[in-house]
Amino acid sequence: MPFRKKVIFLNNNFEYAFMDNDFPVRIFLQKINHYKLHWHNHIEIIYALNGSIQMTTNGVNFKLDKGHICFINSGVIHSTSRGDEDNLILTIHITDSKKSVFYNFKNMKFNAETYLDNFQRNLVPLTELQHLLTEIYREYRSKLPGYENMILSHINACFAIMIRRSYLVPKEKDDFIGEDNLKRFNLILDYINEHYAEKLSLQKLADAMHMNYYYLSHFFKDIAGITFQEYINGQRLNQSEILLSATDKTITQIALESGYPNIKAFTAAFKANFGMIPTHYRKMLKETAAVEDSSADNDIEI
Repeated sequence: MPFRKKVIFLNNNFEYAFMDNDFPVRIFLQKINHYKLHWHNHIEIIYALNGSIQMTTNGVNFKLDKGHICFINSGVIHSTSRGDEDNLILTIHITDSKKSVFYNFKNMKFNAETYLDNFQRNLVPLTELQHLLTEIYREYRSKLPGYENMILSHINACFAIMIRRSYLVPKEKDDFIGEDNLKRFNLILDYINEHYAEKLSLQKLADAMHMNYYYLSHFFKDIAGITFQEYINGQRLNQSEILLSATDKTITQIALESGYPNIKAFTAAFKANFGMIPTHYRKMLKETAAVEDSSADNDIEI
């Protein structure tokens, strides 16, 4: 293999991937089922081959439909979760370390507003971008002589298109989150992840973190791009989905263990996110082959 893969999740939020300096790219297919708020030390390109996923990045919430493409820079906190249907996502990780040819892209960010506006007006050169990303995957799978050079050239072509269309723009001062803020935010997430099944309020969290209620509210939203309540709702949905798929517990038990006050509230929240009630979702899981949520290569051609 042209890279050595080692992925570590710190506190379930920070993803650190090591890649060979001689070939700073990792390519794989995955299915996204769970809500996941995280950040990582590499550039990430996400291309929805089938289905859709919900995303939040740079404070913008949007649905990444089939054919859509998103760029996530290193150190940018973002979230991904399953949309209304099953999905298949082509994911490309690109190291932007000092030794990488992509180092200068550390200072760029994905401009979701411009991208989505252009998409609605049919101005995004999707066909061209899709072709390049598909070729990247095919080159990676074939590993014919010179495939590394072809992959790097296709990635550069994608970046060039996105820069010219202002989908990749220079970061502003507020986009650079200090390490101290990330450490503080990580402590906040640790506390939430330990107590989300309880009656956890923003005030209780503020007291535990010794922070002002209003400051914490803005601090969380500014860094995560979503509110405290949106995050805790996501964690509860994650837990309920895991319990539905991995246990035979009743729907009432799952609702209470996931932090919902009753089955009615759980059913409403679950249906709003997954498009079906919990019992139907559990039935669907039993009829479908289990797919790991972690990054994995699949024998699916595109």
